[in-house]
Amino acid sequence: MTPKLTTPDASKHLREKHGIIITPRTLANHAWAGCGPKFHKCAGRRYYGPDHLDEWALEQLGEPRNSTSDRPKGGG
Repeated sequence: MTPKLTTPDASKHLREKHGIIITPRTLANHAWAGCGPKFHKCAGRRYYGPDHLDEWALEQLGEPRNSTSDRPKGGG
């Protein structure tokens, strides 16, 4: 079983593995708003799976672009 990460550890994981700088407080706000990575909750604390963090990070980063005027696939 993959160990779960606390919110500060999840923040560190995103920074070290993906270069995404997001504070634990912002992760907490994202959890409240429903726009952050999936998590488990136990005893009032959030625990993130590394796979869920990686999946969310890749969604946020999107496809690589050659120009700021490139549109993402799908026309968005």
